[in-house]
Amino acid sequence: MNKTFKRVITALGSVFAFCACSLTAFAEDAAGGTNTTGGTQTPAGSNIMSLIIMIVPFLLIGYFLIIRPEKKRKKEAEALRDNLRPGNRITTIGGIVGTVETVTDDEIHLTNGLVLKRWALRSIDETAPEEGSAAVTYYEEDEEDSKE
Repeated sequence: MNKTFKRVITALGSVFAFCACSLTAFAEDAAGGTNTTGGTQTPAGSNIMSLIIMIVPFLLIGYFLIIRPEKKRKKEAEALRDNLRPGNRITTIGGIVGTVETVTDDEIHLTNGLVLKRWALRSIDETAPEEGSAAVTYYEEDEEDSKE
């Protein structure tokens, strides 16, 4: 299973547990409106305060398990799309592998003639050397090596 799915299931379990606790507290309020302990009545405000104390941790858990990782993933995907340039070898979410020929605002043109949307990019497998870089070296085969 993927991590996001596990996090969502965990968060939903927490929410269901929270709902069960809060429904129990509200049922006690509806039944009599008071808890009797030693002949004194507990004010209804203490039940609301305990409910708020239970809600805050669940909101924090939901934020750290679901919202924050999703924002981070989106930011990484956007950075990946921004770093795309001609010559990169890419893989799409559909499994197509190709070399980038040109990049427009919303499309990627591959050397084999395919045109893809930028959102379909999954990963950059090999980065192209920058223009004017000393890392670009072409070797010509010697005629003697090709005969052997």
